[in-house]
Parts: sequence; structure tokens; C-alpha cells
Amino acid sequence: MSCNRLFEFLKTINLLRGVVIILKRSSSKTWMLLLFFVIAINISGCSHQAVSNQSSQATTVTKSSSAEEKIHIINKLEDAGLGPLTEENVSIGGIRFGDSQQQVLKLYGEPSKKTTLMGNPRAGIKSTSEWRYDKLGLSVTFTYSKIVYAIGITPPSTLRTNTGIGIGSSLEDIVRIYGDQVYGYKPDQRLNNQFIVITGTKQPTWATYPYPSLSITLRNGLVNEISLYTPTP
Repeated sequence: MSCNRLFEFLKTINLLRGVVIILKRSSSKTWMLLLFFVIAINISGCSHQAVSNQSSQATTVTKSSSAEEKIHIINKLEDAGLGPLTEENVSIGGIRFGDSQQQVLKLYGEPSKKTTLMGNPRAGIKSTSEWRYDKLGLSVTFTYSKIVYAIGITPPSTLRTNTGIGIGSSLEDIVRIYGDQVYGYKPDQRLNNQFIVITGTKQPTWATYPYPSLSITLRNGLVNEISLYTPTP
């Protein structure tokens, strides 16, 4: 026996030492019956504790699956419904939609790298620019008019959303904040990751799913990448 009841059983045996002389005066059959009774009681106690431990473990598993059950499984992003996000109520690392390049510079200084993403004037697509902060695991993308419309973080970033979600957060953390307003693909068992998204309150006729969107990739059950996006004006 490997539970605490074993020690109580040993204590009982010690107490019985004081009555051994009396037991010897009785028949051997009486002595054996009493000993069997003591052993049965203690084994029963161990079994009860083992069942309690298994029940506790089962409760833990239920908590994990409960978070997964609150996710609306979708096959494509177009299936995602309206969510709680607005351009005003979500941010990452203090950066919000519509912030200027000067505001980002004030928060984090000069980026490690600046990249211009060329547009296509004939198709009505204007040029944008991306700033990367490698040590912060941060990327910020600006519209042609130099205001923020996309923010992303990857390891080793310690930045978080305004609701406290960051690299290393769990699915339970996300569900605790957004409840049943989380959409996602089925977990990829081979790669051990899952893509989920929290959507916004608006869905223009040209948009495939509601904006703004907070896209999150989980790996081994923990957040590995976060991307916050809204369409360019």
C-alpha cells in the first residue's frame, strides 16, 4: 500500500501489541478474524483515497475540455460570426489602430528594420510599410497615410493585449476573457497546434469575415503568435 492509510494501519498494529497477550488466551481462529478485520478496514481506506485522487484528476481534465467546448469550430474564416472587438477596445503593447508612426516611435524607438510593401495603383491597392522590432518580437504595419492597421507579436515577445493575452497564455486564459465568442479550426494533431480568432462587430459587404480580428496560433496548448488586424481605410 502506498497511501497515507498505510501509516494508520501500522499505528493500529502497534496498538494491538498491548492486547497480544489477551488474544493468545483466545483461540487462533478468533485472533485471525480480528486481524483480517483490521486489514480490511485499512485497505478500504486506501481504496477510497485512490478513488478520490482519480476523481480529482478527472475534474482537471474536465476543466481543460470545457474551454475547448466553448470554441465555435469552423472550416474557413468566412464561417466566423460577429464578435466583441472594435478598433477602440483592443490593442497590443499599448499600440492601437490609428496610431501614428510618431506614437510608435515614442513607445519603442527606432525599429530593427523598415520594409515598404508596394501596392498596385491600377488595382486601387496603395503601398504600406512594416516596422519590425526583432528583440521585442513585434511587428507594426502602417497604411499609406502612416497610421497603424496591423500589429503582430511572436516569441520572445513579452508584450500583451490590453486584456492580458500574450505569448505563453493558455486556451483557458482566452476563453475566460472572451467566453463563447471564440472561433477556431480543429486542432492539428500532427503539428500540435490550433488557429483561433476573435472577431469584430463590423462586417462590410466586401469583407470575408468581421473586423477587426485578433488571430491567435496556439502550439502545444499555449499562445505562440498573435496578430491584430483591421482593413486599411
